[in-house]
Amino acid sequence: ELDRVAVRELMLDRTEPVRDFDGELKSAAQVGARYEADVTPMLLFQDGEGRLLHSPMRGYRQSDFASFYVERAVKRSIARLAERASKNN
Repeated sequence: ELDRVAVRELMLDRTEPVRDFDGELKSAAQVGARYEADVTPMLLFQDGEGRLLHSPMRGYRQSDFASFYVERAVKRSIARLAERASKNN
């Protein structure tokens, strides 16, 4: 569905393996490295296959407008998904 967003948290120092978008078990550090997660927090906007839909938001933003930027990124990501879906139909 194009009207929902899933949010996942990845702790880079996690010791248990995590399943990445390829379905493989990897260390959290390996998954983070795939997306160049070099600061925390870092928000990634991805499709179901792990492809980026919007540029990542890196670092803490102490701003009254932080929620605005996140919401805008989510809306743009959903629009990009809808665009891809219409091209495939």
